[in-house]
Amino acid sequence: MNDWFKNKLIVSPFPTIVEVNAMVDIDAIINCWDWHYTSNDAVQDYKRFSTNKTEKLFCPIEPKKESTLIVLDKLISLLLGFEEQDKKVLLHCRSGLHRSVAIRNAYHFLRFDTHEDNGINMLLENCSCKHNMFPITIPQMEKFLREKRK
Repeated sequence: MNDWFKNKLIVSPFPTIVEVNAMVDIDAIINCWDWHYTSNDAVQDYKRFSTNKTEKLFCPIEPKKESTLIVLDKLISLLLGFEEQDKKVLLHCRSGLHRSVAIRNAYHFLRFDTHEDNGINMLLENCSCKHNMFPITIPQMEKFLREKRK
């Protein structure tokens, strides 16, 4: 596994003020939760976290919708660009356990043509009948990601 994937792609829950203060070297923040920042506290924390150099992107993954694959395609393209530029990325959803991990797992498969072994692989979980966030099967997802690699 390359250094960028291991050290510069950070998966996290919605960042708290403690994490805001600890991660000053983030180049991009990607929110893949299907909810945008609405409460004043969350918005203020997020603004403090986001310096002028930090790119802020909202790419909501809405489970079981056809648009999910369009958003996944966009996220994969963004991550490829950030890796190419060697930028440090915080990829988050609400809890940091479902959507953002599934995106990391998908990116891992795209880059290394193998499923990430990190306990429960959320890409596999979300292409099965258990969660079904993505509206395709595991073989269809693997084909989709391999085609993105070309």
